[in-house]
Amino acid sequence: MLLAALKKFLVWRRPPSGSAQCAPWENRTPQDRTPQDRKQRDRRRHARSGRARHILQRLHSEIELALWAGLLALLAWFALFVVPHMPEAHARAESQRLHEIEAMDNLYCEKFGSAQGTPQRRQCLLNLGAYRAQIMQRMLADQESPF
Repeated sequence: MLLAALKKFLVWRRPPSGSAQCAPWENRTPQDRTPQDRKQRDRRRHARSGRARHILQRLHSEIELALWAGLLALLAWFALFVVPHMPEAHARAESQRLHEIEAMDNLYCEKFGSAQGTPQRRQCLLNLGAYRAQIMQRMLADQESPF
């Protein structure tokens, strides 16, 4: 209903065909249009597509520039704030790993019945260290061979 009223309004508001306010091609059929009319239409289309192409190229270049600026900012942030702290983080991780290994060794030695400060405890720790070294050797060998 609203659409019908809108169409009626637009038809009512349109100037009559052939009046001075109408464009010269409105009252002509497509076959009646002259080559000059076609040229004008083509010029308008070309101007619109040229403007659209210019806007899209400008948008593309602006986005590309923003992405490159973001990449450079990310690299600067990484170089200033992450790289200087990498050795500390590596040392912290290695220390944590050693503490975990020590806690596991103590757990297994107590489980096997060797008390703290006895020669059996020292032998248990040496055996666990040798066993861990064998496992690491095996893991390295598995990583080197493709099969």
